[in-house]
Amino acid sequence: MRGGAEVPAFHAARGDRTEKHRQDPEATVFRPGTDETNVQYEDVLCNFCRRPWDPDDPSRPLIEGHHGSHLCGECLSLAFLAIVHEGRDDRKAGESCTMCLEERKDEAWRSPEFPDACVCRRCVKQSATALEKDKDYTWRRPAASEGSEGPAS
Repeated sequence: MRGGAEVPAFHAARGDRTEKHRQDPEATVFRPGTDETNVQYEDVLCNFCRRPWDPDDPSRPLIEGHHGSHLCGECLSLAFLAIVHEGRDDRKAGESCTMCLEERKDEAWRSPEFPDACVCRRCVKQSATALEKDKDYTWRRPAASEGSEGPAS
């Protein structure tokens, strides 16, 4: 469903939130004042930049993580460049990935704007693969030349 219709129930985090989400309202990001029983597309925000999703803009995709976390294509590109091409690791011991909710040992990228939001390498690569296959969007994984020259894998 696209173009101003209600967000389907599986896209809206509701009563099935994990304990982490119940304790941390920032884990699921909606526009302030959102009626969670009537979530609209523009109410859904990226956890990493807090910009709203526009499903009609093919250059602004959004990936949904577990229990309502969201990662936009722009932040995914930044995370991909940082982890895959620059070899950066912003992971903190004991911290869970915002997208998969797992405490992982692989590299992570942290939002410079909202440091509570981090995404692990596995989620970055899975999200990149999913978005590249989605015909509704024009997102492509960034090449090393779009960022600093560094390790790739």
